[in-house]
Amino acid sequence: VAKALFDGQLLDVYFTRSFYKHILGVKVTYHDIEAVDPDYYKNLKWMLE
Repeated sequence: VAKALFDGQLLDVYFTRSFYKHILGVKVTYHDIEAVDPDYYKNLKWMLE
């Protein structure tokens, strides 16, 4: 990604919300998993309760 940006190339890709947060320096939480894998999020939430 960095090399493509440095070279001025466009990327035709989709990134997850957690990847965007990581780039921006925003803390990623387990709630971000819901957008990627709802079943895993549901099970993780159940374990944390």
